[in-house]
Amino acid sequence: MADESQETRGLKEVLAGEILAKIEKGETADYNHIIITGDLDIKTINLKKSNSRPIITSQIIINNSQIRGKLNFKGAIIEK
Repeated sequence: MADESQETRGLKEVLAGEILAKIEKGETADYNHIIITGDLDIKTINLKKSNSRPIITSQIIINNSQIRGKLNFKGAIIEK
């Protein structure tokens, strides 16, 4: 087993899909000290649109965490 860095030791892993599901439902996504596994790409979920731009109504709070994947909120309107 590969050695874990001190920064990631003991951090809970959360699949990006779990966070995206909350965003799609308009629920708050509040995470601290986690590793996000997978791509956080809003193009993979169904969101309301305004002038072809996806609208994120969820409050998204991610602190002291790592994303092991791509982050794509390009063109999104973030309301909160």
